[in-house]
Amino acid sequence: MEAIAANLPGAAWQRCRTHYAANLMSVTPKSLWPAVKAMLHSVYDQPDAGAVHAQFDRLLDYVEDKLPDAHEHLDGARADILAFTGFPEGLWQQIWSNNPNERLNREIRRRTDSVGIFPNRDAIIRLVGAVLAEQTDEWAQTTPLPRPRHPHQEPAHPRTRHRKRGNRPTRPRTQRLTTTNTRRTTNRYTTTRDLTTSERI
Repeated sequence: MEAIAANLPGAAWQRCRTHYAANLMSVTPKSLWPAVKAMLHSVYDQPDAGAVHAQFDRLLDYVEDKLPDAHEHLDGARADILAFTGFPEGLWQQIWSNNPNERLNREIRRRTDSVGIFPNRDAIIRLVGAVLAEQTDEWAQTTPLPRPRHPHQEPAHPRTRHRKRGNRPTRPRTQRLTTTNTRRTTNRYTTTRDLTTSERI
């Protein structure tokens, strides 16, 4: 914790939901654990931060009289459990559990073990940095965040954006067809057959 605070000031501490459920189960009777577990999982199923905190309050009310030990356990860990609500909803799945971090650590260990011996520190940083960049791109593609847009800017139609790439003006399709037909009817083209006929005359 001290190293995190020293190198990443202002970083939040999120307790893994899977590991916390195992800790909560140790202070909950087996007969009531299915109900408590279902209500705890329902906290993570809420659509926004306000609904998450409201559902957590209902969980505390449910165990307050029946399970005082579980109530004390939940109330003391509330800030660590719900720290993910301070981030956008698209990132919650990467924050509220240690599973993504554990998979990332295993991938880093696999890449470094395949190399074996690194010539210097910079080589390790380049390899690990490449793995982290790949993971960042994967998370950005699977959970894209909404980009800020000017309040007076309207979304452009795909065809409009495609036409703006060229500098020449565009005309309606019906007008282009009419012009083409006019050219075909008014212009006179001399063919090989016409030249042969004129030579015979």
